[in-house]
Amino acid sequence: MISSDPYKKMMHNLMEDSWTISPEELKKENKVKNLYEKLETHMRQLEETAKELTNDPNNSFSKAAENVRDNIDFMNHVNQNFTYVQIPIRFSNQSSTGDLYVYKNKRTPHDPDEALTAFLHFDLDHLGSTDISVKLLRNNVDTRFYMEDDASFKLLQENITSLEERLKNKGYNVTLSITNDGKGINLIEDVMKKEEKTSLSLKTERFSFDARA
Repeated sequence: MISSDPYKKMMHNLMEDSWTISPEELKKENKVKNLYEKLETHMRQLEETAKELTNDPNNSFSKAAENVRDNIDFMNHVNQNFTYVQIPIRFSNQSSTGDLYVYKNKRTPHDPDEALTAFLHFDLDHLGSTDISVKLLRNNVDTRFYMEDDASFKLLQENITSLEERLKNKGYNVTLSITNDGKGINLIEDVMKKEEKTSLSLKTERFSFDARA
């Protein structure tokens, strides 16, 4: 039964529901924090269980769980200086990992007259590599999409009016733009390392995991 396809699919769905978060859930306070606390607990339990069952401390399952915990530790260290998180997000037809970086000075309160800037990165089945820059100043929002190729550029261009209408309905003055020059935004190289020069010294490394695994 354990090796059957229905059982594997059921286990995959259970793990995906438990270890990912939907866009709607992101609205809830502390939802991402609670997700990672649960994920770290589950990974530690799975790591220990796999070692006991296999009598091998270096088995592949334990190493995978350990890598996820290392990834969480990495983000905890990064967040001492930067507001950055990887979000294992669950969409209606796929799961992916999104990178979110909010540009702000963590040592001073946010000034409402100061623009809040956020950068996001997704790798999506239909849009490919997608970088998004968002600047918010009170009710004015400027959003720029950096697409991977002409096909994704065209697909977003055909549907972006829906996003514009939803933002306007929420009371925002909206400016949207799309480019597909292939440059995009590198969160580590273009953003975090630039701010690092004015922050405490931090060795920046990149760890990531695919929620679909």
